[in-house]
Amino acid sequence: MTGKIKQKEFYTDEPIKNKSDDIFERNSFAKRIAEVILQRQETRCFTVGVYGAWGDGKTSTLRLIEITLNKEGKDDTIVVRFNPWRISSEEGLLSGFFQTLASALGKKLHTIKERIFKTIADYGEAVSSVTFPSKTVSGAAGGIVQLMKGQAKVTLETLKNRVEKILIEEGKRVVVIIDDIDRLSILR
Repeated sequence: MTGKIKQKEFYTDEPIKNKSDDIFERNSFAKRIAEVILQRQETRCFTVGVYGAWGDGKTSTLRLIEITLNKEGKDDTIVVRFNPWRISSEEGLLSGFFQTLASALGKKLHTIKERIFKTIADYGEAVSSVTFPSKTVSGAAGGIVQLMKGQAKVTLETLKNRVEKILIEEGKRVVVIIDDIDRLSILR
């Protein structure tokens, strides 16, 4: 076989990144979903599911929906992408979700005091593993670490309440796109 092969002759199973890559014409479907989301006046939450077998183009469709939402939603719509694929616990999943949402809204979920306590606890944990000549010093370091860990720990309910407050303060439409939910190990 001779001759130069055109790059466009090869396709991968990678999700598309923009409308110009949409050779299967999913964009009209994705645009319709985005328009329904943007036209809703009701403030209550609702869910839209995109179902299909592996390789059917769910991620590509979600990206096309996101493109339309970002373009037509203007300043009153915030699109948040969350991929829980590698999160292995319910607490990690919820905490990660709340952190992603707050970050997308440009807010911090943890107070300065909680961040300071976490830093001290992390540092204290490293120091407490060092062998000291006196058991008293080692024991005191371990006690400080436990105290700081308790101070740094924030309940999921607290994080949820903080996110709800942020959402009310923002007064904007927030669209959360969650991909690869079928790969969650905690659902198995």
